[in-house]
Amino acid sequence: MTSAQLKALLVLAEELHFGRAAERLGIAQPQLSLIIRRIEQESGVIAFTRRPTVSLTPAGAVLVAMAERVRGELATGVEDARAVAAGRVGHVSLGFTGAALFTPIGEWLRSFQSDSPGVQLSLREGPSGPLLRQMEAGGLDLVIAREASTAPGSISHRLVDDRIVLVLPGGHPLATGPSPPLRALRNEPVIFFNRLGAPHYFDRIMAACHAAGWYPRVTQEVDSWGATLALVRAGFGITLGTAALASLQISGLVFRPVSDPLPDAAFWISCVESRLTPPAHRLLDELVKQASASLAPVVT
Repeated sequence: MTSAQLKALLVLAEELHFGRAAERLGIAQPQLSLIIRRIEQESGVIAFTRRPTVSLTPAGAVLVAMAERVRGELATGVEDARAVAAGRVGHVSLGFTGAALFTPIGEWLRSFQSDSPGVQLSLREGPSGPLLRQMEAGGLDLVIAREASTAPGSISHRLVDDRIVLVLPGGHPLATGPSPPLRALRNEPVIFFNRLGAPHYFDRIMAACHAAGWYPRVTQEVDSWGATLALVRAGFGITLGTAALASLQISGLVFRPVSDPLPDAAFWISCVESRLTPPAHRLLDELVKQASASLAPVVT
């Protein structure tokens, strides 16, 4: 039964008068009569008696009940389809680097999840490089990382600014006093991430260190900020972290600026736009909107 037939059947069942029903439907009475006759022919039952007055037959009552159920299901289906198209329902896989959620990005994601309970948000933490490669291969919808994707077909938006700072164990000689130059760290053991984790970010940091006359002596390579900060706190060395990590306020750690220029440490969101589902596109738009309204450096 077509939607036009459903509507005609239900309106006539309410009015029990061909003239009034046709007027409500905006069609001529003979056209309505033809629609009802086709319904009866296709169903093989007489839905309405015509004389002396129009009334539903028992079989017609069953047809009307069926039509009401179908109309309700259709309305629900249309609403569900609109929700999917609008990105209010679905699944989004989001990769992120560890420190990102210590910036306003964490609150923006919580707000999105609260406003979009029909969207299942799957979060995957990891280093920037591997996450971007997973996204470029189709394994993730979106990635928030220290680097923007440079893959063909990808797009990236700057979300939050951050800045690189020196992280020292409490009681270190450089923990107080003027901001030290990088060359003051020349005899310090350094704990740092492997270059494969974020090659472009790594290279920019090392280039700035070398320009300042410091060639970091990396004694420990780690894959997570949790391990890095734990090793620094235990006295195994120092590291270059970011201001976002200072918000953790871990006792036994000191976060300090240095006097030499260092590259920015912004967080970027990247995706392959042609592969985005409606809910992933909606999350991207929301994060970019929030960033545009509040893009500012993270401060300690």
